[in-house]
Parts: sequence; structure tokens; C-alpha cells
Amino acid sequence: MRDEFADVVPVVLDGGPCKVGIESTIVDLSGDVPRILRPGHIAADAIAKVLGVPVGTGAQQASPRVSGSLASHYAPDTPAERVSTERLDTLIHQALGSGETIRVLALRHLPNGVHGLIMPNDPAQYARHLYAALRSLDGEGAERLLIETPPDQPEWLAIHDRIARATVAPSDDDAP
Repeated sequence: MRDEFADVVPVVLDGGPCKVGIESTIVDLSGDVPRILRPGHIAADAIAKVLGVPVGTGAQQASPRVSGSLASHYAPDTPAERVSTERLDTLIHQALGSGETIRVLALRHLPNGVHGLIMPNDPAQYARHLYAALRSLDGEGAERLLIETPPDQPEWLAIHDRIARATVAPSDDDAP
């Protein structure tokens, strides 16, 4: 973390590893229906249970701009691509055959000769390690980073959101 801010911030306080790993859930309570503006560790059903009303997802046109809602957010410098489990092996073999240097963030065992990290199959643990894994692989100087898409289940929503934002090339419109 310090290397990200070394030239800008004179002191960085390190509180150790984050227990959650990804940003918090942001809920807009200003309308008739509570709406999640940014998915995070706390899922919509848990918020609905506490509020006693259904919670919508997805920002509406009039919703306020919130932190972490730009198309590209915490994207690695290495070009990163979301890849389905079915397509991952094909892309790995193509890269190995062409000599392209890749790194892979996966949910399963990687073939011999492939450098990467195996992520936990538990969404809470995956979220906890996601940014550290991206930073680690980004720092290895590969030409491309392949990220295996996690399961398409509600408990993985925040992770899908973060991976989608990490795999979008930043544009001038996304500048903070």
C-alpha cells in the first residue's frame, strides 16, 4: 500500500490486513425505495431484513455519484480481462504457445508453467484477498492478467462489481 502513496503522502498508517477487503455497501435512503448504489460486504437481503422493506439494486439516473462507482476503479496497470471458467484454459494455452506473459487469478488449480494465484471459493474470503491479489499480480510485469469469473450467485455480487471495474480500461471521463 505504501508504494501507491509514497510520492503523495508523507506518512501511511498501516492497520494490517482488512477483515472485509472490499469497499462497503452504499445504500441510498433518499427515495421511496432504499437502493444499493454500490454493492459491498453487506448484501441487499441483509439490509432489507434490517429495514423491513425490499431494497433495490442499481443506481438510478438521479442517484448521487458515490465513491467506487466509476466504470474503472482500482484497476491494475496490467491489462486485465474477466474470463469464464470455460474459456480460461483456451486463453492460457494460447498465451503459453505465443510466449505472452500472463498472470492468472483463478478459483481452481492452474496448469504447470502458469503463474498466478488461486483464490478462495468462499465469497467473503475472496473479497478479503482480492485487492492484495490484484496488486501482487500487477507488480509481476506480465503483459496481461486473466481473472476467472466467480460464480454467478447473489453472495458474489460485490466481487463481480469490483472485478468488472478492475477490468475496464480507464478513460479521461473516469478521472477522480
